[in-house]
Amino acid sequence: MENKIEATLSQTSNIKYGISVLMVEDDYINIFMMQKIFESLFSITYAKTSSEAITVLENNTYDLVLMDINLGDETITGVEILKIMKQDQRHSQTKIFAVTGYVMEGDREKYLNLGFDEHFPKPLAKETLTEAIEKFF
Repeated sequence: MENKIEATLSQTSNIKYGISVLMVEDDYINIFMMQKIFESLFSITYAKTSSEAITVLENNTYDLVLMDINLGDETITGVEILKIMKQDQRHSQTKIFAVTGYVMEGDREKYLNLGFDEHFPKPLAKETLTEAIEKFF
C-alpha cells in the first residue's frame, strides 16, 4: 500500500495557490486523504516523521507548514518542531498551522499560545483551510 500512496503523492497537479506547503503527518491514510482533498490548491511536500520534518526544514523553507502534534511513537512532537522553527530565522515568515486530533475545550487557545498561527481539528476541511490561506496569504 505504501508504494501505491507514494506513487500517487509524486504526481503533479494544477494548483490554485502559489504557496509552498509542508505537511508533517505520520499517518499514510491521512496523507493520502489530504493529498486528494488539497491537490487542486497547492503542491505539498510530506514529512512522515519528526526527524524527516527536521531534515526537510534544515534544507528548505515553506510558506505554510501543516503540523500534526502527535507524530506516533517518536519523542519529538509537532510542538518541539514548532520551537525549532521559531529559533531559525529562515522560518520567520512561515505560517504554522496545528492540524490535530487535540480538540478538547481549551486546546485551540493552548496551541495558539504556544506559537501556532492557527489550530484545526482533523480531518481538515477544504473550506476551512482555504479560508485560512486567504486570510494569511
